[in-house]
Amino acid sequence: ADAGLAAAASIHGAFVASVAVEDGVNHVIFGAPPLYKTNVRIAGKSLLLTPQISGGVVTWVCSSPDITPTYLPTACRTH
Repeated sequence: ADAGLAAAASIHGAFVASVAVEDGVNHVIFGAPPLYKTNVRIAGKSLLLTPQISGGVVTWVCSSPDITPTYLPTACRTH
């Protein structure tokens, strides 16, 4: 709410069931088929996007507590 985002359940798309922000970290929860086009191997699991600020530049580091690295986006596999 402080960031001006809508409620977590109202932020969704073809693959994403919800997005929430906790302590600056974006928690993306993938939906499950058939309502979402998500691979069943990541359905219901989460992707974390954590901001890293250096010299006034923000970069996003992605990780997951429950998705096997093989199924993470390519950019996430290097961290």
